[in-house]
Amino acid sequence: MTKPSSSYILWLPSWYPNKLAPFDGDFIQRHAKAVSLYSNVHVVFVRSDEEGKVTNLINESFTQNGSLTEHIIYFKKGTSFFGRINSFRKWIKLSKKAIKRYIKENGKPELVHVHIALRAGIIAKWVKRKWGIDYVITEQWGGYLPEAEEKLSDLPGYLQMYWRRIMRNAAAVSVVSLYLGQCLNKILQHISFAVIPNVVDTSIFKPVDSGYNEIASFIHISLLNYQKNVADIVRSLSILKKENQNFRLMIFGPANNDLIKLVHDLNLEEEVRFHVEVPQDELAKFVQQADALILFSRYETFGCVIIEALACGKPVILSNLPVMHENAKEGFNAVFAENENPSDLAEKIKWFIENRTKFNAAEIANDAALRYNYSKVGKEFTNWYKQTIQTLS
Repeated sequence: MTKPSSSYILWLPSWYPNKLAPFDGDFIQRHAKAVSLYSNVHVVFVRSDEEGKVTNLINESFTQNGSLTEHIIYFKKGTSFFGRINSFRKWIKLSKKAIKRYIKENGKPELVHVHIALRAGIIAKWVKRKWGIDYVITEQWGGYLPEAEEKLSDLPGYLQMYWRRIMRNAAAVSVVSLYLGQCLNKILQHISFAVIPNVVDTSIFKPVDSGYNEIASFIHISLLNYQKNVADIVRSLSILKKENQNFRLMIFGPANNDLIKLVHDLNLEEEVRFHVEVPQDELAKFVQQADALILFSRYETFGCVIIEALACGKPVILSNLPVMHENAKEGFNAVFAENENPSDLAEKIKWFIENRTKFNAAEIANDAALRYNYSKVGKEFTNWYKQTIQTLS
C-alpha cells in the first residue's frame, strides 16, 4: 500500500457518525477507513444541533486516524420557522468556510468524493465551480428503489431537479449494489456506474468457537422501521411457537411501542429480547453467539448486517429480494423466504433449526472476509479514482 505524501481526496458525506447520532452513516465512515489505507482522506461534515446538546453556537472537532482526517462542525439550529431557513444557509456557509480553509492550507484535492448526492452534492458543485475540481458520487440511499417508503419522486420538484443536475455533473458514480444501480438507471437513463460494496471490519466480525446452542438462537439488527419489517419476523416466530419449536431472538435497535406490544400480545416475551444499539465491537460478540441472522426487509440497497454476520461464519435468513442474492447464496450461507410472508419465513426458520449444523462456518467467514475486507474495497475505490482522473485528463 502506497499513500501520497500531500495529495488527498476531499470527502463530503450527507450522513456521517457524530456526537448527536453516533451510528448515522457509519457504513460511510468504514468506507473512509478503507480508502485511507491507500489515499489521504479529509472528511468535512456539518451537523445542526437543534437541542443544543453539543453547542449553543458553533463547535468543531478534528480527529486524525492514520491517513483519515475527520472535521465535524456542529452549529445551533433555530427552532422557529425563520431559524430553520437560516439553518440551511448556515450549513452552506460553514461547509464552504471549512473547505476554503483546508484548501488554502493544504492545496487542492485530487477529487471530491460525495456520499449521497442530495445535500452534500450542493457543496461539491460549488467546489467544482470555484476551483475546477471534479467530484464523484457514491450512492446508498434507498429512495431510488420503486418499493421504498420514501422515494425520490416524493420530494419537491425543485429538489428532484437539483438532484439531476448534481448527478449529471458528476465525473463518475458508484453504488453499493447492482440492484441499486439498475434502479438509479431507470430514473436517470444512460447513467453509467461502478459497483463497489460496503465493507466489514474483519478484525471485529470474525468466527469464534461459541459452542453449540441447545436452543436455536437468532439475531436481528436494524432501525426496526417499516423497511425492516420486524413485525413479520415476530409473527413468524408466533407460528413456530405454536408448533412447539424452541428458539431465541435478540433484537438490536430502537424498539417502538407497537413492536413491543406485538411481542407481548403474541406471548413471545420469553423468546424475544430487545437490546439498544451498541458499538460494533460489542455487537459482534452477540452475532458470534447466534446461530443465524434474520433480515426480512421489504427493500434494501445492500444490508451491511448481512456481511457482518457472514464474516462471523453465521448463515443469514433473508427476504427473497434481488439485492439479497448479490451477497448471499442459497444453501451455502443463506436461506431465502418469500417477502412479506410470515408463514413462509416460519417454514424456512424451522428448516434452518433442523439443518443448522450443515452450514460450514469457516467457509462462510472466509468467503465474506475475502469479498468485503477493508483492503480489497479500499483498493477498488482507489482504482476507481485513478480511472476517473485518467478519463478526465
